[in-house]
Amino acid sequence: MSKKLLLTLVAAMSLGTAGMLTQQPQPVYAQSVYQKIPKSYRGTWHYHGKAIRGSRKLVVRARSIHGSVVGYKGKSLGVHKGKHFVTVFQIAKGKQVGENFVMHRTRHNGKAAIRINFGTDNIYYTK
Repeated sequence: MSKKLLLTLVAAMSLGTAGMLTQQPQPVYAQSVYQKIPKSYRGTWHYHGKAIRGSRKLVVRARSIHGSVVGYKGKSLGVHKGKHFVTVFQIAKGKQVGENFVMHRTRHNGKAAIRINFGTDNIYYTK
């Protein structure tokens, strides 16, 4: 009986080890928040609507963004790059403390544009 138990344990352990060795690697979701904004989003963008008071332009650089809706630079700027979007947010001590501003590259009135989503609002800035 002990021989049967020993064979069963060895068989079960070998199946468990083989199962662990054949597992697929897990995707890595962690990104550093201290990233540069992609080049396609950089530059001076202009707003032509009536919804915003004050400055009507958005200036996007590699490690800063400034406009009437959002304004972060240096160590307070957090960036998350997605497949077709870039999210910027305020960070402190490496963690997000502010609201997300999602930027999408698009076209608006026949011009290259950036659509910024924050909350339920969409604002278009064109080149």
